[in-house]
Amino acid sequence: MDLNLMRSFVDILNAGSLSEAARRKGCTRSNVSKELKSLEKALGATLVQRTTRQFEVTEQGRVIYEHALRMLEEMESARAVVDSLGKQVRGHVRLSIPPALGQYFLLPRLFDFQQRNPDVALNLLISNRVYDLVASQVDVAVRVATVPPLDVVAREVCGVRWGLYATAELVASLPNISVPEALQRVPILCLASGQSAAEIKLKRGSELAAVRVKPRLQSPSASVLHEGMRCGLGVAVLPEYMVASELKSGDVVELLQDWIPEGHGGTLYVMSLPERQLSRAATELIRELRALKMSRTVFSSRPVCAATKV
Repeated sequence: MDLNLMRSFVDILNAGSLSEAARRKGCTRSNVSKELKSLEKALGATLVQRTTRQFEVTEQGRVIYEHALRMLEEMESARAVVDSLGKQVRGHVRLSIPPALGQYFLLPRLFDFQQRNPDVALNLLISNRVYDLVASQVDVAVRVATVPPLDVVAREVCGVRWGLYATAELVASLPNISVPEALQRVPILCLASGQSAAEIKLKRGSELAAVRVKPRLQSPSASVLHEGMRCGLGVAVLPEYMVASELKSGDVVELLQDWIPEGHGGTLYVMSLPERQLSRAATELIRELRALKMSRTVFSSRPVCAATKV
């Protein structure tokens, strides 16, 4: 049954006459009359008795009118359901994130995303490595890097600032740290270099400084360095997002604030494969992650220096 004809019939009866129905529909009376005749022919029944003076609905017409109303209501209901499905984010996303970035910043935001999108299922892989997205079947990866791999679509989110941090209690016991060279006289916690000695590279504007130190603690895990710093073991080279709350409370202090450590990655990227067709869920998640650049309390708006990935 042609729903357009059924809709036209409902419009005719609601209007009370062919002329009024035509006026409301913005067409001619003859067009409305033609649609009514087509419906009557398809049903094999007279729906309206009409003369130049009278317009009377037949018994068959009243039955069809009731059915037509229900049909149109069901169609509108179905359209509303389809529209809501189109707007609802659903699907499975395999997401890779670095441990520290997840623990100190991303996880609460990812969980909030899932609360707002209950039909999204996340499979979280925690790693510092820039994944081979194909081999690992990763849909989306979040990484801090200097330059992203060439074989991925890398969406730059924001800069990530690194610094030299220690507990306020430890700083009170240290000698004055006003120049980079003074770091040679304090215990240092830094990312593993593979050697007993390490070089901390710092930048202030156009000035560069390289300080050779013997770290008290080295680890490939920034979380380990952060925990060691909290225990008072020494001055740690860390991304600002890991100590944001502690800086605000005053429990942690930044040393040599004008000098930015280099060599650890200065830009946050959201990555995916160029040939992979992203699901609606993955697309919405990427949009959510890219909005992180609005959070200036965690990701500093101050200039960041080029570095390697972490």
